[in-house]
Amino acid sequence: MNAAIPVDSSPVSPEGPPVAHPPADTIAGGGKEGLDPERQRLARQYAGIQRRFFFLDLGISALLVYLLLAAGWSLGLRRVVEGVSINPWIVVALYGVVLGVGYTLISLPLNFYTGYTLPHRYHLSTQTLGGWTLDNLKELALSALFGLAGLELLYWLLRTFPDYWWLLMA
Repeated sequence: MNAAIPVDSSPVSPEGPPVAHPPADTIAGGGKEGLDPERQRLARQYAGIQRRFFFLDLGISALLVYLLLAAGWSLGLRRVVEGVSINPWIVVALYGVVLGVGYTLISLPLNFYTGYTLPHRYHLSTQTLGGWTLDNLKELALSALFGLAGLELLYWLLRTFPDYWWLLMA
């Protein structure tokens, strides 16, 4: 479809610029032709790429968990943070911060591509790089705050109620 999208020619109101009205035949169920086949092809292509990157991220996360547990990285990190403090609250916080920062740095290139580059390539985003960065920093701050609180709660329950911490955490 190469038809021009009609634009409302009324004067600009305080609410914003004129609104573009798509032709009736490009709206789902609104015309004889239904959905635009090219847009549907692009949507399937975009979804396929996002799905592949989701599974890549899942594989990277699984590999990191394996390395933490099977390769002894977790025990090594624990020993390092216990060398900084013997206070269990500080040990848990440092352990969580180091893991969080490490995972964030490892996943940053993939997150940048799937969250900024790919949506711009498919014309699904107009967000600036600064806006994307600010949104991600806010997300990181909230994740750190709630993640650290949850981690501290879990380890407090483990220390205080070692026999049924799992029931309380559920």
